[in-house]
Amino acid sequence: MNHSRLAGIAGLSHIGRRRRNNQDAIAWDAELGLALVADGVGGGNAGEIASATAVRSIAGDLRSAMLQTRTTSKPTSRTSQSALTQELVRRANQRILAAAGREPSLHGMRTTLAMTLLAGDFVTIANLGDSRVYRVRRGTLTQLTRDHRLVDELNAQGQLTVGEIERSTLGSTLSRALGLPGSLEADIEHHALASGDLFMLCTDGLTNAVPDAEIEEILSCAGEQLGDAANAAVAMANRRGGHDNISVIVLRIA
Repeated sequence: MNHSRLAGIAGLSHIGRRRRNNQDAIAWDAELGLALVADGVGGGNAGEIASATAVRSIAGDLRSAMLQTRTTSKPTSRTSQSALTQELVRRANQRILAAAGREPSLHGMRTTLAMTLLAGDFVTIANLGDSRVYRVRRGTLTQLTRDHRLVDELNAQGQLTVGEIERSTLGSTLSRALGLPGSLEADIEHHALASGDLFMLCTDGLTNAVPDAEIEEILSCAGEQLGDAANAAVAMANRRGGHDNISVIVLRIA
């Protein structure tokens, strides 16, 4: 059974053309209206353990929470949805840190997260790191998340000029991610839904290879088979070199 506002959902995670393993993880639950992508960071297999732990933790905890509240008919508020989402993220982070603490080979593992959760007439979006959520409405693509990269944070604070950013060795170093020590808070936003809205969650293996204009074209041409749009996006990133793992989830609002 699908969430009442969900017309369809599909996804694909691909190793790319240069990597030896896939450290991305994706998951969705049509009944809960949930979609997740995570991009793991860490040596060896640690990155893929972090990303898999994140999506498994959030999906499992959300299902448990929904089962406990299924008897109530009270509409979900944006405030309660924010609190629930932050708690899901907090628990996932605890599990990643606990695993890293138990096993030295996992020390320092971390992962990005991008998440959408449908609730009534709105969608809740959460993110940490540089995995993204986009929306296409009436043919126009909008990025709904903000990347959490250290160079961007320093630039926003006026500590780096554009030239210094271009010369910086910080590259894609993340300022926020699951698995980093200290307090953790995801960016959370709520957006009203409109009939026909198309959302895409993706890792930076796509966005570093394919510009937004081409992503907009792919998604705007998406038909009934959303898997075709996901496949087209991944194929485009691979044609551009496939330098990283590539993960995409596409969902349409009824």
